[in-house]
Amino acid sequence: MGAGFVESSTVTAYPDPASKASTYRLNVFQRLMRAWREFGPYNAGQVMTVQAPLAIAQWEAAARRAIADLGIGVPRFTRDGVTYSAAAPAGVRAHACTLAEAISYELNQPFGEDELPLRFFTAPAAHGGQHFGIFYDHWVADSRSIRNFMRRIYLAQMDPGLLGGLPPLTLDGPARACPGDALAARGGASEWWSGVRTYARHRRAFRLDIQQPLDFSTGCQLADLPAGLISQIITASRAWHCSVHDILLAALAQCLGEFTAGERYKRRKRPLHPRRDRVAVGTIVDARGRLSPESENVFGMYLSCFTNVVARPEAVPLADLAARLRRQTQCIKQSGRAAAGGALYQAEFWWGRHHDRRRRALLFQKNVPLLAGVSNVNLTGQWMDQAESPGILGYQRVSPTGPLLPLVFTVTTLGEKVSMCVSYRQAAFEAPQVAQIVADFSRRLQEATR
Repeated sequence: MGAGFVESSTVTAYPDPASKASTYRLNVFQRLMRAWREFGPYNAGQVMTVQAPLAIAQWEAAARRAIADLGIGVPRFTRDGVTYSAAAPAGVRAHACTLAEAISYELNQPFGEDELPLRFFTAPAAHGGQHFGIFYDHWVADSRSIRNFMRRIYLAQMDPGLLGGLPPLTLDGPARACPGDALAARGGASEWWSGVRTYARHRRAFRLDIQQPLDFSTGCQLADLPAGLISQIITASRAWHCSVHDILLAALAQCLGEFTAGERYKRRKRPLHPRRDRVAVGTIVDARGRLSPESENVFGMYLSCFTNVVARPEAVPLADLAARLRRQTQCIKQSGRAAAGGALYQAEFWWGRHHDRRRRALLFQKNVPLLAGVSNVNLTGQWMDQAESPGILGYQRVSPTGPLLPLVFTVTTLGEKVSMCVSYRQAAFEAPQVAQIVADFSRRLQEATR
């Protein structure tokens, strides 16, 4: 992989944001993300495909402008907060390999303590186009923040005058004071009780047998759903009275159910322990809906997650399974557990009390085992799909794995095109197994929505 890219010949000196220095509080998910870096990088990324390739210097200048406007730099951490100081020099890395190889490389490259938590790269695209991507230490920002940031980079290299029409993108200090930001403070009694319920729901969830629990290296596979399939899925979601996400989650649960069926129904080795024959899948949640409308243009990390646990998903028709997941999801959302992240508070508590690295690495797979997760975003009608962005041909999002999820389907819809970036722990899945799951996922969606 190392031979597949060359470093930029120029160096960008980012401005010192000391004039905007302030301490920003870290929520529980951010604190966990930072803790997970003990075992390896916890990087996320986004990539836009442009029609006309640009020189490295043009991308660097646009990134430098966006960073200066935001006022972000090298992070300095306190117990629960972060302050940004002067940024170290950085450039745009030019990969000469495929996009999947470039993403795999960036997923496994850690960020240094004295490094800007944002990294940029380019890679060649088909038909003479170009990929421009950003990878970021995931604690620093969520997907919406990075999309807003990428928009400013795109406009800065195309026509800097267009930036004046956008509301300013600000760091997330002021938003932490917004009422209803359940992730900002430490968990109370209700969050702890939610964590207990989460643990109880997962007592019968199947655990992967990971032979090398300290190996968190990540692989990546890219795939697209067939053209026009998203319209069929939307039509099916209306007929089945569920969401597109429910259908995607149901299809993935079916795939993982079939993939693990041989192991899940084996005779129990410990008769007094519960049978672990169910499948647990997770959903990444954008928690900004609980904040004020001004949070749209705040750069920060406002994510939580929830899980669905289902019995014998491979034996249930997709429509029925999607309806079952819809009912589960509605209960979770109505109770507020989707944004509160009660299990995350308990995870942070127990993480700090495990001093053995192996026990830390297995904490989630032992107590709230998940087989896979879905991050699903529809970008149709957003800025990359507007007249102001005529040169954008596609947009890809990339999710990390880490101790929580060994397999993540990151699904991005742009118009009639649905792209998937599938990231996986190489200690949990082999590349041919992931390819088989991806093919099965697409097949099930096509068969069920015809």
